[in-house]
Order: sequence, then C-alpha cells, then structure tokens
Amino acid sequence: FVGASGNARRPAVHGSETAVNPVPKGGRGRKLERRLADLHRLYWDREHVVVEYNHLPGRWLGKDRFVPAPQSKSVDFHGVDRGRSLVFDAKECRKARWRLDARYAHQLERLRRFALARAIAWFAVEHVPASTLWLLRIWPASEWPVIDFLAPPGADVLVVPQNEDRFYDWLPAV
Repeated sequence: FVGASGNARRPAVHGSETAVNPVPKGGRGRKLERRLADLHRLYWDREHVVVEYNHLPGRWLGKDRFVPAPQSKSVDFHGVDRGRSLVFDAKECRKARWRLDARYAHQLERLRRFALARAIAWFAVEHVPASTLWLLRIWPASEWPVIDFLAPPGADVLVVPQNEDRFYDWLPAV
C-alpha cells in the first residue's frame, strides 16, 4: 500500500502475478488519481475487486526524454467487479459547474464504446470545494457530460462524500 504522498509506483495484483503501474505525479487532476489508485489497492485487499490506473502511453526519445501520447490513451481507470467491467475517467473541478472540455471528446467516445459493450462507464468528477466525488454514468447515447454541483443530482449521477481517511469509497455506490 502506497499513500498519496508516497512513492510514485504501486503494485497491481493480477492473480498470482504482480505488475507495476506508474501512478501519475503532479499536474491537474493527478492528486485525485493518486488517491483513487490508493483506494483501489484497498478494494483488492478487501473484496478482490481489480481496478487499475491506466498509465500514460508514449515513447522514449533518447535516454532522458519521454513523449506522451495522450490521444492514444484509453480510460484513466479500468477494472472488474463480479465479472462486470468498470471503466472511468477521473476529473477535478473547483467551480459550481463542470462540463467536459471539447478537447477531451475522445474520452467521452471511449466511455460510450465501453458502455455499448455493457461496461459500467462513468466520469468521476471531484467537486473539490465540497469534498465530494460525483459519478456521472455514461451510456452509449449519453449527451455531452455536464454536472451542476448546486442542483440535485440527476438519475445518472451518484454522489460520494469523502470519508474520514480522505478517500471516496465509490464501490458500494456503484
């Protein structure tokens, strides 16, 4: 188990194998992704639910220069719970309203494709001022994702408060 302020790598368990997935460092939204990665390790320990961070793909140019390829990246997190695929992208918002930026249209399309294949797909949006995680379910025909944090959550939205350990324990809600 690696804390959010700890090492930038964590073990990901696959049956009897152990793999290493890099956990994001720095940058906008990375703090939430690190905390979720820590929580997902607890889910494995507690309920044998596998949820992993999808590290950023790219290629190395020379020995010291890594060039990320975010357009080819899949969803931020993927996993399986009782045979059902779980996929989501994690976002942070400090405003009263969140709307997916147009430059991330590919993320919505990927989540729609997973939903079409019967995965449970969503955007996990942390409303930082309220310390809540809003899970916006994505369906194959979902419209452009928008969350108004001041309005009551809609039918396709679950709200998860931060617990005493500063985690968003979203699995029971899903």
